[in-house]
Amino acid sequence: MASGTGFADEVGQGYGEGYTVNVTLQAGSGDESYRVVFGEIIVPVADEFAPQVIIRNGEVPEEVKKIQSKYWNL
Repeated sequence: MASGTGFADEVGQGYGEGYTVNVTLQAGSGDESYRVVFGEIIVPVADEFAPQVIIRNGEVPEEVKKIQSKYWNL
């Protein structure tokens, strides 16, 4: 969630193309935005792809950490 990086159309390159999911949230996005992103994007992708590693950058609210903990520890 660094400003100017990680746009939705950046999906990886070369052999990694299609294996990157970026979700850009506006500054000040609240809990509901995180719930929507995880419920509609992150969890379905993780369920389908079953990745061995997930790289996440940025801080998240405690409520979202509960959802994420199904897939990885923060």
